[in-house]
Amino acid sequence: MKNGMTLARGFEADDLKVLVTIDDDNAVATYTNSFRGHDYFHVRNIYRDKTGAWAPGKGLAIPASKGAELLKKLASI
Repeated sequence: MKNGMTLARGFEADDLKVLVTIDDDNAVATYTNSFRGHDYFHVRNIYRDKTGAWAPGKGLAIPASKGAELLKKLASI
């Protein structure tokens, strides 16, 4: 459980932060995770699955080392 949120089985997310709540079942979040030995930074829609747990949806994944740069550039738009 991250930030008091129940995550769907298999949804591994470190430092999960909800940026925008769209409605009770959808939000935009950032998080990091590892996949095949590489660390990634995600900006992704998350949604409640049929069990009520939060699961990842469509979004963007980039190398984790570029996450702060991406957020800084988005903030300057």
